[in-house]
Amino acid sequence: MELLAALKGRAFAVGEGGPRGVNAGFIKTERGTLLVDSLVSLADGRFLVETATAKAGPIAGLVYTHEHGDHVIGSAALVTVMGAQAAQGVEVLASEGTAAGIADFLRRSGAELAKQGISPKAPTLVFEAGARLLWGPEVVVVDLGGHARGSSVVYVPSAKTLFAGDLVFNGTFPWIGHADIDRWIASLTALEAWDIETVIPGHGPVGGKDILGGQRAYLERMTRVIAALRARRASLDEARRALTEEFGLTQYPEYFFQSLTMALRETFGFEERQ
Repeated sequence: MELLAALKGRAFAVGEGGPRGVNAGFIKTERGTLLVDSLVSLADGRFLVETATAKAGPIAGLVYTHEHGDHVIGSAALVTVMGAQAAQGVEVLASEGTAAGIADFLRRSGAELAKQGISPKAPTLVFEAGARLLWGPEVVVVDLGGHARGSSVVYVPSAKTLFAGDLVFNGTFPWIGHADIDRWIASLTALEAWDIETVIPGHGPVGGKDILGGQRAYLERMTRVIAALRARRASLDEARRALTEEFGLTQYPEYFFQSLTMALRETFGFEERQ
């Protein structure tokens, strides 16, 4: 885990740096430091909180872009680093979709995480579609949807900087387990009209505005391949092989293919055949 970039306008990116690495970030504001997501483990969350505090001052808030564990679990470090009383003062923002998704995640995994001493922070402020934080600088949070039940972006207009969450996987095949691909493409198309210079993706290297169009084109290509497979009534195994070949996925880890298989079965309706 490392500080990937100190960006224009007091925005910072933190992550693993590799193409499949998960990213988070923080923004230095007049009200305190605003975290954007919290990474995948207690150790990574600790690095984020300690780095953000050292670079930008005490933590005042955390906004989740979506509900997946690799962006939520690290929030437990707020208590371990700051102490329980101070951590209670941190506002945790999320859209209604993300908050509902996090509640489901904690129902499924909270007990097991607690055995490991990990208690991710639940949202304390829930918004329907968007929020405008006049924290100096202004920070805009909008739930556009597409990748997950909630799929928000965090935008700093004065810095022309966008924390895209998992609407952007830069340089790697995106996780599509519960995605609405058409809405995802529409969300990226909308973002391409915003005044943006820097994009921090949910996964992969920090880039310019062009990575929004790159992700959109990648998803459009994926939908064409999947549509052709469904039109010829391909089996689940045939669909998995076709996507592996089309997108060069042979070197991806086994857990990736487990999630891809789930997505092809549950999201796109491909079935096993004898």
